[in-house]
Amino acid sequence: MYRQAVRTALENQPNLMLFQQAVEDLIVENDRVVGAVTQMGLKFRAKAVVLTVGTFLDGKIHIGLDNYSGGRAGDPPSIPLSRRLRELPLRVSRSENRYAAAY
Repeated sequence: MYRQAVRTALENQPNLMLFQQAVEDLIVENDRVVGAVTQMGLKFRAKAVVLTVGTFLDGKIHIGLDNYSGGRAGDPPSIPLSRRLRELPLRVSRSENRYAAAY
């Protein structure tokens, strides 16, 4: 319900276009991020770029002693964007969710 309400509110905002696609690269000019490149190669330029990567930024799934690359619910991790961010003079950190099995 909340997600749909927010989406509807955004879709009804004047001068706002919504587009959903994974970002794989950033457009950087004079040490400033001025756009993003999607995994389809589409380029978007903007005055400000906001990344909401969630658990997808070079995501790893840990099950016991095993781990593998992945995102939420079987979605792929964003490895190219993670690499690109590490090339830039930015601090990249990770938040980990850990669940212990209850017996």
